[in-house]
Amino acid sequence: MDGRRQIYAAASNENTYTNLWTRQFYGFRLLRETLKNTETPRRLKPINVYYHIYAGERLASLNALIQTLGEVGSQEILPVWTSTYVRMAQGFYSTRFVELAPRSWRIEDRGDLQTIRFDHAQELSVDQGRSSGVLGWRHHQGSLYVVLDPVDKAPVITLGPRRQDRAGMRPALIQSSWLIEDLRLRDDGFSFQAGGLGPGRMLWQVRLGGTYRLSFERDGYAATETVAADGEGVLSFELPAREPEKRPVELALQAPSHT
Repeated sequence: MDGRRQIYAAASNENTYTNLWTRQFYGFRLLRETLKNTETPRRLKPINVYYHIYAGERLASLNALIQTLGEVGSQEILPVWTSTYVRMAQGFYSTRFVELAPRSWRIEDRGDLQTIRFDHAQELSVDQGRSSGVLGWRHHQGSLYVVLDPVDKAPVITLGPRRQDRAGMRPALIQSSWLIEDLRLRDDGFSFQAGGLGPGRMLWQVRLGGTYRLSFERDGYAATETVAADGEGVLSFELPAREPEKRPVELALQAPSHT
């Protein structure tokens, strides 16, 4: 109405699972079935644990909530504020694809929508040499999820055959529990900014395995540590939780000297 759009919650709260809070107060445990059915065989909704403070009134409902939060927290998720999700959803309605060539598009007017999904794309991948503003990608359930860099307002996604080798590959994000932006390639590695809720768990695909030097700021002080990429070039590390209101942390990864 009047150019406005209401974004609904992605899942119902405990009222639905307890017959409007009248019986089966353990019912919120069934949220796991909702999350499973909206994820498989194709993702339809994000995870949303929507509950009220009165869930603590009864032991059954409190235990159900604690169990649900534990199960959700053990998964590979990207926690965001509700307001952030709303901006992402609004971007879905404004995003435009401008075709540049077969399997190549410029993404415009996406707002805060940073992930593009291509279905039936198991044999496709991002052509880094012909793409720009792409942080990374991941295959999941036959779909290809491509994550974009928020600092690039008109990124280009070009798809090509899925490759098995990593020759000439640039660093690419596989998964992160923090929001990532401003990826910059350097002669000796790469840097980016990151921030979010809870610990910052990240997976990056790099060209070579080996030990990388991770530099970042922690509590106002510069910190460094070493992180290892396995034989498949998957670099995994975790940053401690921080106050979510703080500005994003800038991180730099220095590649092994043999690169």
